[in-house]
Amino acid sequence: MEYMRGEQVYEGEFLDGKLVVNGIDYKALSPAAKALAITKNGTHPDELNGWLYWEAQFPGETRWRKLWDLREEARKKRKS
Repeated sequence: MEYMRGEQVYEGEFLDGKLVVNGIDYKALSPAAKALAITKNGTHPDELNGWLYWEAQFPGETRWRKLWDLREEARKKRKS
């Protein structure tokens, strides 16, 4: 998984149900994105929807896909 912040790219992976980035465990996407993001004034944002920022590349695929889009696809399939 990747999270792009400007030109900086953070990589993470899911281990035991948690997102691990730089050796730190996060229970959800948003807290991880919020911890990595820094505003122009050098602080962390109060709110940040991690679903919009994290991307994943699956085996056999060449493109990265936003987790938000994957979640929406899954929701649509569930309703069908």
